[in-house]
Amino acid sequence: MESGDGYQTTIYTCSFEGKFRDIHKVNDHTYSMTVNYISVQDEMGRSWVEDGVRYMISEPQALGMDAGDSFFLYTPDAPVEELPEDVLTSGRAELWNLYQETGLLSCYGLYNTSQERGFYQF
Repeated sequence: MESGDGYQTTIYTCSFEGKFRDIHKVNDHTYSMTVNYISVQDEMGRSWVEDGVRYMISEPQALGMDAGDSFFLYTPDAPVEELPEDVLTSGRAELWNLYQETGLLSCYGLYNTSQERGFYQF
């Protein structure tokens, strides 16, 4: 945990947009795709402190998004047993509890196969 004068923790954030290419349906709940491009919407390295938290602008690559990386998109109701373990362990503990109860994904999940990192839509 990074702390300093006026803040107790640091949150890395990045505002960006991009586009996927080579989108293919794998099965009823999964699509494969590749990041075509990413455009950053903010100044890299900019930081500010708000309510005791330092926010720092990071590169999308540091957060798991990079041009050329391959992804799987999982739709809600995808059976958990079909997902890589990294998809589940990359998420929040509350999501894991929901998976345990239903056996199905409760939201959209995006999994970077190149970096083995998962993202969720809430």
